[in-house]
Amino acid sequence: METIRQKTYSLLRASEKYTKTDMVYLTKGGFSLVLIQVFATLCALGTSIAFANLFPKDAYGTYKYILSIAGIIGTFSLTGLPTAVTQSVSKGFDGSLSEGIRINIKWSFGVVCISAASAVYYFIQGNTTLALSLVAIGATAPILSGYSLYASYLSGKKKFETMGVLSLIRFGLPTLALIGTLFFTKSAFIIVCSYFIAHTLAAYTCYILSVYIFPSNGSIDNTLEQYSKHLSFLGILNVIADQLDKIIVFHFVGAVELAIYSFATALPNQIWGTLKSVTQLAFPKFANTDTKNIQKEIGGKMWRLFFILVPITVAYIILAPYIFGFFFPQYLESVRYSQFFALTLLGFGSSLPSTALQAKKAMKGLYYSNTVMAIVKISMLLLFALYWGVWGVIAARVLYEYIGVGVAWGALYFVSAHERQEVI
Repeated sequence: METIRQKTYSLLRASEKYTKTDMVYLTKGGFSLVLIQVFATLCALGTSIAFANLFPKDAYGTYKYILSIAGIIGTFSLTGLPTAVTQSVSKGFDGSLSEGIRINIKWSFGVVCISAASAVYYFIQGNTTLALSLVAIGATAPILSGYSLYASYLSGKKKFETMGVLSLIRFGLPTLALIGTLFFTKSAFIIVCSYFIAHTLAAYTCYILSVYIFPSNGSIDNTLEQYSKHLSFLGILNVIADQLDKIIVFHFVGAVELAIYSFATALPNQIWGTLKSVTQLAFPKFANTDTKNIQKEIGGKMWRLFFILVPITVAYIILAPYIFGFFFPQYLESVRYSQFFALTLLGFGSSLPSTALQAKKAMKGLYYSNTVMAIVKISMLLLFALYWGVWGVIAARVLYEYIGVGVAWGALYFVSAHERQEVI
């Protein structure tokens, strides 16, 4: 086994001449992250099958709409905190985890107030499902977001194997809770409560285990809160843009159509989640690499990534009818939407320069790229949905990803190179 390990190590090192990438690090960390995403995908698949067979389409559409509202309400907290914690921990500031939880609690006041105000509004309107769901969101979301920072802590320390083990709890517990709840109720409110309570318990358990296995050195990054404020502010439009598609479909087309749209986008989004392991691996490396070296090598990495994504995208488009026919026969109308939406995968390359900007704290580049892309996405979603409905929403999502590649590239090359890397 030692001989095999040494030969594999030598082969990976030799391949770096062609890949221009630390293949040992990529293989070791990437394997763990891929396993995490595979398990997360299996959990999502099991949950989707349960929803497809046990939950009415209109109730499922309402459930997805509530989760979208929760995402938008979350913009009133420090949504950039996870990225800031990862960046700080990668620099050796382990105390950023506990400090991040403290900061998260302090800045979650807006989430609680907005949730309460929205709940009162829907009570007055007579929609008790949405009102009670918003109460549940306000009570659990701040705790969930705080303890979920354990993943940022482990990512910054490059402890991807531990992340893989803890994913059994992080994704397995909510999956079992949701599927179990679906057998006993058709209430969207109870499902929402099950979702948030289970995710909160799972995140807390993973946090306790993380700090027990890897105790903090106590050092704190004094720029953590300020950097997270910058990231959160520039991310407000992006969060709204990310949730706007579901809100548009719910209000202008209907709950059933939102259920169809959600199933159409679910599998490509899971593939996208698996691809995110690339950016998770790249983040700590970018944080400790000179900006000019990143700019020199990132173009080649983006092209190599693109050529890997082409066969993946084509394979999904071909297999989608069979996947839906076997797992989701109740949602066969989602197939054509899903095939078109799969084209978003080809735009994943924009994630690399965006990750580099975050890792180097290149605030001008981040403000430029995030603001431009959020405005573009919101504008296209509203305009395309007005004229073409669900097809318009999907077309806007696809076009947005391709435009994002050019914007992120430009931000990295023409903005970040001329600014200080530290937040002032």
